Order: sequence, then structure tokens, then C-alpha cells
Amino acid sequence: MTDRVLVTDVEERAVLAVCRGLREAGYAVGGVAGTRPAAGHWSRSVSKRYHLPNPRADADAFVAGLAAIVSRGEYAALVPGVDAATLAVSEHREQLEQHVRIALPPHEIVMRCLDKPAFLEAATLAGIAPPPSETCATLDEALAAAARIGYPVVLKPTQSLRAGHMHTTQYADDERAVRDLFPSFGGTVTLQRCETGHVCSISGVVFGGELLALCASRDERMWPPRGGFTSASVTMPPPSGIAEKTEALLRDLGWQGMFQLELVEGRDGLASIDFNPRPYGSLALAIAAGANLPAILVDALLGRAPTARIVARPGVRYRWEETEVLNALVALRDGRVGDAARVAKPRRGTTHAFFRASDPAPLAARVIGVLRSRLLRR
Repeated sequence: MTDRVLVTDVEERAVLAVCRGLREAGYAVGGVAGTRPAAGHWSRSVSKRYHLPNPRADADAFVAGLAAIVSRGEYAALVPGVDAATLAVSEHREQLEQHVRIALPPHEIVMRCLDKPAFLEAATLAGIAPPPSETCATLDEALAAAARIGYPVVLKPTQSLRAGHMHTTQYADDERAVRDLFPSFGGTVTLQRCETGHVCSISGVVFGGELLALCASRDERMWPPRGGFTSASVTMPPPSGIAEKTEALLRDLGWQGMFQLELVEGRDGLASIDFNPRPYGSLALAIAAGANLPAILVDALLGRAPTARIVARPGVRYRWEETEVLNALVALRDGRVGDAARVAKPRRGTTHAFFRASDPAPLAARVIGVLRSRLLRR
């Protein structure tokens, strides 16, 4: 009998990659979404489709819906998608874990891994310290910290999810910008020196204290261009010693499951800037490069962990379609015709966030969703 896996937030590009990876490994996938159309619901990789309230808006109703689904005994494992779903499932796991295996460590570890200062401390102990950083509880503290660190600085939330709302990284080039931005962070903010080097990603699966899979990649473009999300990237050989340092970081945090560690090529070498304890945006790249992280995680959860570490092969490329269009348009607007041509140039063997020739409908769902969202804003 084929094992069934329930996956939440299948409207997201990261979770679409989870669904495709699980299906490639022979799992049957049930997909939960909070919006319509959901890219995952339009994918051939999903065999059962469910609509539940968005966990950011109503976590209790979301968990109650999940409990009703898994109580039927159809699913062997549950994989939460975004931060809000991870937090909701972790907080209310007693309603779920009697029916299904959950791809999460204990709740106190989940909370620790979602805490920015705790991550930065663990990264320092592991030998991959962040750029100079300070966590501040008042505006005066933030202004003093920015003066010590030196402008420009990056402002980051101490927790990416607070009161159901996502808080994103912001950049401040001067004192006035810090004054303007500080109130939006809800009273506590982490300031960090702004580094201009390339962003690298170390992702994988850790289970039972062992690093089962590893994928290293380097961002070629981001959107927005200044400190945004991965728009285009390519896998590379893991930097020397990074696997051991990542293992040390994961041991300190206590994390178990899928993860992404973001590093920046700073003035003092590779420096840690973020930790995502969940499926992450460019996950499709790791899968295309031979490290099927979702399948490896579920295999381990069901007692079928690989006997040797799986490492993604270098030289595989990834693109997020809509942001690459935006990067090309910005280059044209700025008169950088050569840059625009390089962005637009197709590359054989590139994997994409939404498009796949054998599974084309998710891209159509995404286009419809983006157009609908922009029309509603107008």
C-alpha cells in the first residue's frame, strides 16, 4: 500500500516543491490550501485536495480541520508548510499526533528555532557567526546600536511571525530610516551590519541527530534585488567544513527536519544571516540536484532513513519565474540591456519554481492568483 502524506499551504512555491518531491518518491499526497487557486491543487503531484482557513488568520480552525482529516487514518505523515502552519501544528499537536506522525521536533525546540537571537547565538558557537548584530527593545537602543555597527544596517524581526502577521527584513541607510522603520517591528528588533556579498544557502534534512542530506547553493539574483528572496541560484560543492559547522548549529538548536541556513559572503568570510526550519522557497533546486529533501524527511519519519548522507550535485540551476521577469524589466528600465538579456536567456536543465513541462498547470494557477491579487489591490 502506498503511504499517504498530508502537506499544508500548497499554494506556496516551497510547498509545491514538497508535493512534487514526495510524488516522485512514490508517496500519495494530500494538499491543504487556504487560498484559491492554489498552485499545488492544480498539480498532478496532489491526489486529494482540501481547503482550510489560513493558519495566519485562524489557527484554531486550521488545526481543527487538519484533525478532522487525519482522524480518518488515511495519512502516515503530516508536513507543515509555512511558519504559521508550523507554529499552529506544533502548539496543538495533541489533537493530531494520535492519528499521524508529525515532521516536527518538540514545541520548545520549534519556538527556539523561530527565535532570531537564539539562532544568532547558536551560529556563533558553531563557528559561523553572523555579521555584527544587536537585539534592541527601544528606539534609543536601536539608534545607538546602528551607530556602533555602522550604516547601512539591516533590521530584522526577532520572530518572523508575530500575532499572525509576517514581519520582513528592512534596510536602513541612515538614522532617519531607523526611526521610521522601528515601530513596525512591534517593540523588539535585531540590527545587523549590511553585507554586500553573495548569499549562499546550506539546506538539508537532520533526523535523529544525523545530517541525512545536504545541498549547497549560491544566489545569482534576488527579488527585490536588495536582500530579497532567491530569484535565481545554482548548486555548488559544499564549502570546506560547512557540513560539520551546520551539524554543530543543528545540535545546539535541537532542530529535527528540513531546514535552510542562509549565509552571506561577508568581509570576514561566510556569515550566518537566517535560519528557516521548514520548507524554503528554492527547495525545488535541491530536489532537481538529487537531494529530495521532503522524501528523505518522510522516509526517516517512517523508519526508512538513508544509510549514507545524500549530497546535491553541483551545477544545477533554479529560477523563480515571476521575479526573473521583474529583474529583467528593472534592468531594461535602468538601461542595462546586457543584464536584461542575461536574465532572459534560457538555460538548458534549469528547474523552475512553478513551471514543469510534465506538470504545467501550477504556473497557470500562480499567474491567475497574482493577477487577481493585483486587481484587488487596485
